Amino acid sequence: MRETRDLLRRRTYLVRTRAELLTHLQLLNAQYNLAPFPKKLSFAANRAEMNIAARFTDPRVQKSATVNLALIDRLEELWRQEDRQRPPALGLRRAGVSAFAR
Repeated sequence: MRETRDLLRRRTYLVRTRAELLTHLQLLNAQYNLAPFPKKLSFAANRAEMNIAARFTDPRVQKSATVNLALIDRLEELWRQEDRQRPPALGLRRAGVSAFAR
């Protein structure tokens, strides 16, 4: 039981942090009065093809967006590692469905 609780605690932290970073990108976009993102940012392929950091003219905002995107990618990588280390009997995930909606 302790292993399950620890795993859920780690996964919850990763998911919440990722959500905060995605929200920050959305807020930056709105604060600079740019057009809404044409696709969901929650998918890695969409983030890669939209070139999000280039939307902003201020170099500091570009850097902030780049750092957010790098952190999101790293959190997703950590999530996948946690998924592989999960004991199969936990049943925390249906077959083929991830918390990152892949």
